Amino acid sequence: MSNIGTKIQAINTGKLEKSLDYLWDLNKTLPKEKKKAALILGAPGIGKSQIAQSVAKKRGCKFIDFRLLTMSETDLKGIPFPSEDNKKAIFLHLDILPDVERDGEEGILLLEELTSANRSLMSTMYQLVLDRELGTYKLPDGWMIIATGNREEDLGEFYVMPAPLADRFLIYELASSGYEFLDEWIAWAYEHNISVEIIAYVRKFSKGLHDFDPDLHEEGMIVFPTPRSWASLSDIIEYDKVKNGGEELSEEAKGMVLAAVGPIHGNQFINFYHCRNNLPNVDDILNGRPYEPIRKDQENELALTISSLVDLAKDQYMGDEVGPKGKEYMFNIVKFLNEVAETAGLEYFVIGMHQITSINKELISRLIFTEMDIPEFDEMIMKYAHLLS
Repeated sequence: MSNIGTKIQAINTGKLEKSLDYLWDLNKTLPKEKKKAALILGAPGIGKSQIAQSVAKKRGCKFIDFRLLTMSETDLKGIPFPSEDNKKAIFLHLDILPDVERDGEEGILLLEELTSANRSLMSTMYQLVLDRELGTYKLPDGWMIIATGNREEDLGEFYVMPAPLADRFLIYELASSGYEFLDEWIAWAYEHNISVEIIAYVRKFSKGLHDFDPDLHEEGMIVFPTPRSWASLSDIIEYDKVKNGGEELSEEAKGMVLAAVGPIHGNQFINFYHCRNNLPNVDDILNGRPYEPIRKDQENELALTISSLVDLAKDQYMGDEVGPKGKEYMFNIVKFLNEVAETAGLEYFVIGMHQITSINKELISRLIFTEMDIPEFDEMIMKYAHLLS
């Protein structure tokens, strides 16, 4: 195995989803022989399959997840049986493949883990991807093919894709680092009610959202944090809060934290979680009432407070307009962040604004810069405008 890595410009989730939306519309205008397929490469656990599901949900069409690693070449080509006159073989194709009567005329067929399929399976994919056929099976015209795969540097099962097959795809690499990657995941996390402690942790320790070290993996560190493992861990955290009161994690939950995200970030998260007992009353902050200030040395408590504020206020910013309560919350959040910036550092104002804006960038940007007609608010925003651009 070489260590050259994938040589593709990485793209963030939002842009990739828009590209697939565009591709869907484009395919509707093209004849069968010109329809395009997309291949999404990227690290494990960062949401490659979810992007395809999101496009299908937006289009209101069927989504079929086709797991190549559970198939053999014979499965894909179909099982042969004799014709009625016993003069030729007829192939029965797999029932999971799209069928118009059962699945509808339009949909997305996701070919999971294509780069982990062996050469014989990849060769069988030629016909499906290029000709939209597989033996006697014909893919319905309204269906789009999307494939996913890990990269060689991810140290999973990997086979170099033959050039003729790669040439049949539009190939994208999904980003697994950077501010856009982090902001998009945090927006997703708030929308899907991921634990605020997890959101606060990955915002403060941004590398912790996806931290795969090939050298440590080779040495046996096989558990590491990914967006998928954090989302899975959230269910455990929320259950433990209900079962044990939430002041501290139970010993059982602590063990599951380590099992989900590994010892490095797991132990750090456990210590981080216990800071939640020292938070000011975030409801007081949102509603402009007096609150116990956070000291400069309480960085973890500050990160948790910011995430909790956004979590309580988020419903005010999910639609197309912001009402009086949403404007009141925004004023008090910015006022809090201004006070924090003066005591703990400017970076906390920027972090907090990034976090609240990630929920609905267009709506909140419009609210902050054009709709909040409050002199004190305008003064605070102008004070940090050079940091927010």
